[in-house]
Formats: sequence, structure tokens, C-alpha cells
Amino acid sequence: MLHTINIIRRNANTSLLEELPKNLSPLIRRIFAQRQINSPDEISFALKNLLPNTQLNGIENASEILSEAIINNKSILIVGDYDADGATATALSFLVLKEMGGNVQYYSTNRFDEGYGMSKPLVAKLHKKFDFDLILTVDLGISANEGVQHAKELGYQVVITDHHLPPSVLPNADSIVNPNLPQCNFPSKHLAGVGVAFYTLSGLRNALEKKGWFTTSKHNKPNLAKYLDLVAIGTIADVMQLDKNNKILVARGLRLIQEKQCRLGISVLLEKYGNINTPDTQDLSYQLIPRLNSAGRMRCMSEGVEWLLTNNLKEADELSQKLNAYNTQRKLIESKIQAEAEYIINNEQMPDDFAKIAYSAKWHPGVIGIVAGKVKQQYNRPCFIFCEEIDNTIKGSGRSIEGINLNTMLEKLNQKHPKLIINYGGHSMAAGVTIAKKDLPVFKQHLNQYLNTLIKKLGSLKHTVETDGLLQSKDFCLNTVRQLRHIPWGNAFPSPVFDGYFQILWHQKRGKHSLFAVKIDEKRHLECIAFNQQLPSEHKIGDEIHLVYELKEKNYAGKSSLQLLIKHIRLKN
Repeated sequence: MLHTINIIRRNANTSLLEELPKNLSPLIRRIFAQRQINSPDEISFALKNLLPNTQLNGIENASEILSEAIINNKSILIVGDYDADGATATALSFLVLKEMGGNVQYYSTNRFDEGYGMSKPLVAKLHKKFDFDLILTVDLGISANEGVQHAKELGYQVVITDHHLPPSVLPNADSIVNPNLPQCNFPSKHLAGVGVAFYTLSGLRNALEKKGWFTTSKHNKPNLAKYLDLVAIGTIADVMQLDKNNKILVARGLRLIQEKQCRLGISVLLEKYGNINTPDTQDLSYQLIPRLNSAGRMRCMSEGVEWLLTNNLKEADELSQKLNAYNTQRKLIESKIQAEAEYIINNEQMPDDFAKIAYSAKWHPGVIGIVAGKVKQQYNRPCFIFCEEIDNTIKGSGRSIEGINLNTMLEKLNQKHPKLIINYGGHSMAAGVTIAKKDLPVFKQHLNQYLNTLIKKLGSLKHTVETDGLLQSKDFCLNTVRQLRHIPWGNAFPSPVFDGYFQILWHQKRGKHSLFAVKIDEKRHLECIAFNQQLPSEHKIGDEIHLVYELKEKNYAGKSSLQLLIKHIRLKN
């Protein structure tokens, strides 16, 4: 329950404060110091500080193959994943290749017809549907051994750009660009799929320039920085760690979006459905990315890619409406599945099972990942939600908690029980797995055995929330929100969350949510909104309560005001 969380305040290293620019406000300097930022260089977000593409293994070979394809007018088919990272990588690659003179088409995979990745049946389908010479994968392909082999047998060249963890045996592609290859010394291992595509295109641009292509052809050398809005969205969507390199990519992309120098569909959707003129990274996470992802979850991500590609205002508006409708449909389905999954977990699962696992043949495959994340958050336990697949198999989407690497766990299970898992893949915090329906009880058993052993090694896992501590009365203002808005917060560089004790002045229930006001000082009070939370029944109006919160700007009827977004509610100790 929320009132049992362990709240820890981050310490600000005072020695780091001296190294940070003095023109920053004291609060911003404190927040940076609490995240161990120790030099102005780390928060300059200048493009000149990006890691050079020459450090990315395979990029020279990939650039040579792609540049020859462009010069010789070979047809390039981009094959992208069906999530937001894949969609942004597909749109980015299509736009840049086109600008450089490429003969290019794209195909977004469909989770309902084809499943994840570039399988042999998908390659056969592409062979019949398109006329092309070369496949360029974005955000997938690193595990597509059979699919790549079939493409080679059909006479196609294959260039893989991906960021997922590689298998022990790599596909027989003409070139592979992936920072997570064992032989790759690229310092940042946290590029999203769209980030790998961006670097590959950067290498390609350099290769074409050396060959004199931009001089002899009618095509201009593209400014890749103008496409960083796509890189930012894909990086945030895939919850990649914001190391120094990713901070630069996201910060510059965020600036394009805030200045409306981004793709037209992005501006239209944010203004129409988010009522947001100057979005921050959280607005992208909660307002834009779910709507983009809903295309791949509910129908086909090609509509999301078209939304990113269009320069037509009417089309951008129509596609934004479609994405919003898909997202509304997704939320209704998600709510129903979550309730059913929690019923199964609470009534049918063994009490000592550490992982939370639920399955139903009726559940929508496009939504189980979101439900797994919600259930994981509810119980603070790793979670797998399974739905029906084909040929008596079931597909599970998993989400994990800090300290438990899902991809490593599935790899260990596969090594120990090689006939149990049909296929799997993903990251430390999110992964997918396919098993035979009859093997679900065995999968549960082995998974929990592994986790029980791991937990004994790690010790107890507590639901700990880190905050940036108390705010002074003067910092409760819109200026604070607006200062924070331009900073690229995200995974491993969390957005500021504060906590403190407040007197509740009034309270209203709004369904599952709570609306109330707290006293800031003798002259001011602020409205608070707590989604999916209620004040503890023991609390009375006028009592003090411990709140964990974020500062938000509320826009209503053309007026802006400060609001506290409540993350956790706890009775005063």
C-alpha cells in the first residue's frame, strides 16, 4: 500500500555545488548536485559533446553498404518495430535517406499478424509485397537469425541497426550496428533503437560526403540535428537511461518540440489533446507517447509512422484524431484486463509466489505490456501477463523492479530448461517471452525458484521512493516549473520529486482520484490532485499528512496556476 513506502531524501554533495554554474538558481543547483552532476560540461547539452559515430562498431561497413546503395539507386526497404522507438526510427531513417537521395520504402511490423522481430515468414511476405534490394532494420533484427538467412538466400543485402541485447550467435547480416555487441567499444550502451539509427545515418552522411555525392548530385547534405525531435521521443518512449550522450540527444530534441520546430503531427497532437504549449519530457511520456504507441497496440504502427512523416495540416489533424481514438480504446481494454489479472493473482496464485503471473485467452496482445507495468507497480513485484498466441502457445509481456534483470532471468531459465521457452527478448526492466500453453505451470515454478534464490542473495526488496526533499515557500511558483521544464529528465536522471508535511484544508473524492488543498504558508494554499489514490480514512481535515509530489502547471480557461501532482500519500509519523 502507498502509506507503507520507504521515503529517502537524496543528499546534495556540497562539494559538487561549487563546481556548478552560479547563474543557475539555488534550487536547480541543488537538484543537479543531488544527481551527482559535477561539472558544467555535463549539463551543457551541446551537440559538440556527442560521442563520435566512429566509435560505434560496424558503422563504417554499414555506411559503405548504404552509400553504395544510394549512389547506385538500389531500393532500400526499412523494416521497423511496432512500438514508439521503432516508429520514430523508421520515420527518421525514411526522411533522412530520402533527403540524401535514397530510393526508400518502409514497413512497420504488426504484432497481431507477425509477432516481434523479422521472422522467416515476414521476410517471405516482404519478398512478395515489395520490390527492393536491401533491408535496413531499425530497432529490431539482432535476434532474427532465420529471417536474415532467408533474406540472404533470396538475394537481399541486410543491414541491422538495433539496440537490444544480442544472442550468442549473431544473424548472418552484411552489417550489424548495435552498441551492445560484445566487440563494440561505444561508451554509451543506452542508445535507443532510434539513437542507433541516428548514428548510422550520421556515418552514412559522412561516407556520402567523402564520395562527393552531395557535390555531384542534386541532394544537399542534411542537417541531422533538425530530426532530433524523433530521437528524443523514441529514447524517452523506450525508457533508456539518460547518460550524458542521451541527455544531449533528448535535450536538443525537446527544444525543437518546445519551439515547434518539430514534426507537424507532434505539435498538432500536443496542442489538441494535451493542451500543452511548452511540453516537458513527462508530458511526452504521458500525453504523446501513449497515443503514438496505441497505433501499434490497437491496429498497425504504419499509421503512427505516417503521422510522424506528414507535412499536411489536415492529415496531421486526422491522424492525431485516430491516435487519440486508439488510445481511448486502449485505456478501456487495459482497465478491464488489469481488474481481471488482479483477481487471478489475488485468488488463484500461491501466496509464496514472488512473481505475479496471470493468463487469459481473451486478453488483447497489444495491451498486456501496459497491464504488466501497472500490476508490477501495484505489488512491487516482477510481473508477466500472458495472452493467447498461435499453435497452442501463449505470449507473455514482463515488467520488473529494481534489482531484477528480466532478460538475464529468461536467459538463465532458457539455459537450464532449454525446451521450456520458445523465444524471448528485451531489456532488464521489460521483456517478452513465448511458451507452450501447457508449460505455464512449469514456467511459474521455475521462475519463482530462480527469484527465490536471487532474493536470498539480494536481501529483502523494499519499495523505496527517493525525493529531493523539502521546498522552501518561495519555490512554490510557476517560475520553478518553467525552469525545470527545459531539462531532459528521464531514466537514471529522474525528474524532481519533493516531499513534505502539509495541513489539508479541504478534500473531495473524484471517483478513484482525490482533489484537495494544502496550506503552504499563512497567506497561500495550493490545489493538489492525486490520481488513483485516496486520503487514508484515519485522516481528518486540519491534520498534517506526508506527501510526495511534483510541481505542475495547470492550464484552465486560458489561465495558468501551480498545482501539486501527488505521487504518494502517507500518514504523518
